[in-house]
Amino acid sequence: MTRYFTDYLPRLVLFSRNRTYYHNKSRYDKTSLAYQPFIRLLNSLEDKAYIRTHKGFKSRDRTSGVPSTTELTKDGQQWLEGFINECRPHELNTEKELIYLVNENKKNAEYEDTEKTNQFRHQLKSFNNFIAQHSLSYISADDQEEMQPHSLFLKYHRKFHKDFSLGGRLYSPIQNLKKEERRTIKLNGQPTVELDFKSLHLRLLYNKSGLKSPKDCYEFGEMPREVAKLIALICLNTNNKTRALQALHRKLRKQLSYKDIKQAVDIFLKAHSPLSQYFFRETWAQLHYWDSTIAFNVMRAFQEENIPIIGVHDSFVVPEKEEDRLSMVMTKSYRELAQFEPVISKE
Repeated sequence: MTRYFTDYLPRLVLFSRNRTYYHNKSRYDKTSLAYQPFIRLLNSLEDKAYIRTHKGFKSRDRTSGVPSTTELTKDGQQWLEGFINECRPHELNTEKELIYLVNENKKNAEYEDTEKTNQFRHQLKSFNNFIAQHSLSYISADDQEEMQPHSLFLKYHRKFHKDFSLGGRLYSPIQNLKKEERRTIKLNGQPTVELDFKSLHLRLLYNKSGLKSPKDCYEFGEMPREVAKLIALICLNTNNKTRALQALHRKLRKQLSYKDIKQAVDIFLKAHSPLSQYFFRETWAQLHYWDSTIAFNVMRAFQEENIPIIGVHDSFVVPEKEEDRLSMVMTKSYRELAQFEPVISKE
């Protein structure tokens, strides 16, 4: 039996009754819902006992509290069952912002559009319209049922950090699939293959410095590869060694002692001493700009040939018959940015 995302409608949802919510004050909060018609609809459903509202509360001395929630009643569920299988998700806000700018506090920041941001938005909107024309299915890891997500779940947005030369990674709900679920993806009914850039971030740092990189940047004798990857991630995301060690200890304390973690970090730093200027400098934002530039170039190349493609940061899912084409496009896109050859592996 094929299941749709509509089979998993939540029983409790949040609907704002605050009039100001429906005023488009921010580029990130735009809504196509008008306050009065929508509230009248909610009131009508409540009068018919199809929904039930659980009122929230807020203390006088606090700026936030427990929000009100709306629940679908048994009568409401029976009412919906008559036509729910014919329903599909519909995007109320087709002009939702696709280009996000996040400040140092990880909050959405307002910005004035430029030729650059308009180009980013135009390109991404074009890709989203393209991928929405193709069908995707996969096998759920939870119940082994075939899932056919609506095209809304394939929609991407980009998130930049502080300015539009940092960050910029592409995000989509479809990226939340588990690895074993991605292996079962079919695009337009065709089986797929997934290729990824091996050791992408460390390799980019070597190559952008004009240096040849090791074939596998995470290979250190008996050190587990996953541990080496975690060390690299945290050393590139933190701003000092002490914080990096603390973060690694929280992640690995069930596997390694603090002393062993410190020794592993020292081994890693020594092995990658040519990159010392990049560690503990919060280099991740620059790396995200580079990897998102490569990734979007790959995705747009397939769009131009009308071949469906799903990007998952540094890996890509395409129909099996396009494997060689994908490897060629990934190599070309990497070479254009880094001036070196990448290492590509099959998931």
